[in-house]
Parts: sequence; C-alpha cells; structure tokens
Amino acid sequence: MKHTWRSRNHRGLCLALSLVLFASACAVSTPPPPPPDQIVSRSAQKLLNTQSLHFVVEFTGQPTYLDTARTLALRRVEGDIQRPDRMRASVKASLPGAFVMIQAIGIGEDQYATNPLNGQWQKIPAEWGFNPALLFESKSGLTAILADARDLAMLPDETIENQRHYHLRGQISGAKIAPLTGWLVGEGVVRFEFWAGANDLNMRRIRLIDESSVANAPPGAPLPPAQWNMDLSQFDVPVKIDAPQLAR
Repeated sequence: MKHTWRSRNHRGLCLALSLVLFASACAVSTPPPPPPDQIVSRSAQKLLNTQSLHFVVEFTGQPTYLDTARTLALRRVEGDIQRPDRMRASVKASLPGAFVMIQAIGIGEDQYATNPLNGQWQKIPAEWGFNPALLFESKSGLTAILADARDLAMLPDETIENQRHYHLRGQISGAKIAPLTGWLVGEGVVRFEFWAGANDLNMRRIRLIDESSVANAPPGAPLPPAQWNMDLSQFDVPVKIDAPQLAR
C-alpha cells in the first residue's frame, strides 16, 4: 500500500508539472502585437488585395441623412463588393414614422436603384446617394486614407468570430473620406477604430465616428456623433454582380 501511494503521488506531481509547463508554453506562444502603424499598413494591403467581400454598415448616433431636407436617414446597408468597381446592396432608410427598403447596384460610374414606390429598377445619377464601392476603391479608398492615419494607439485585443483581433484607434482626414461617402461624412475630425485578425490581419470591423455631425445637428438633439459601424466578411468568396433589368 505504501508503494502504491508513492506511485500515485509521483504520477500526480508529474501531471501537475506537465500542466504548468503546458500553460507556460501557451503563454509564451502568444506573440506581442506588431506596432500600430504596421498593423494598419499590412491590414490595408490585405484588404487591397481582396477581390470580393461582404459588408454590413449600421448607422448610429446623429442621423446620417441622404437628402438636404433631412428627412431620409440611413439605418443599414448590406451587400457585396466585386473588384474593381462593382457593388450591390440592400439599403434600409427611415422616414418620419416609416422605413424604406431600396436595392442598389453600382458598376463603374453607372448606378441603379429600385423605386421605393413600385420596386422597379431605374438608373440614377452617379452623384446621388452613397456608393459603398468607393470606400474600397484601390487608389483613393479607405485603404489609402488609413495609410495617413494620425494618433494611432492600441486598445485591448478583442474576440470576433472566435478569433483574436487587434483593436486600434486613431484619426483620419474628414476632407479625404467625405467624397467617398457622398459627403454624408463631414470634413471635420473623423475618429476611427478598427479590428484586424491577429492571425490573418483581415480587417473585419471598422468604426467611423464623425465629430462634425454634432456641430451640424439641430438644437435639442443630444445624440452622440454619427457612427458608421462596418463589418467585413466572406473575403475572396466569388460574387457576380450584373446590371439590373430596367423598367420600361
């Protein structure tokens, strides 16, 4: 019995030691993040090389109005990007007391949208509305703007889709990003946050915070600045986007 007790005790000590060594190895195997500017540049390049992706944009805070009368506000845009210049999206907007759903397609400079009254497709002027494809344009899109980001800082890592993600914040030029959003974002300070996968550096989440939206808000509207909350997924999953059949 004494020999058996010692054997069991010895095995127990070996098991405990093994667990300690395993935990130590796991801790050592998690490398520190690269410098913030490297994460931004490498993630931007990864996004630049992506041929297609799925996106969802949620709008919160001060309303992001589509019209000068400030009656039609964006709520949600979801769709797909196909490089070099194709986009399709479902747009949810709100009127006072009602919601409107619009389908949109962009192919180069040609833009199409469904009429919210009858659902039929029609061609619209390029300067109307917001074309998400412009945000992902290779030469002057979001990737180029992020390369000039200021005041970069690391925030605590977060888990997205069961993966560790680097979380950063900084500032970008409102004057540069405003044209890409159809001037829905102001030319003042635009703060941003983004999340990039620690393993693959895919940029899966981007948040734009438009500080100028508060200054332009009407009196008695104590809402936080307008936020564009973008989630990106389905990188390089093939998509096919064609021009719609127009109403006659």
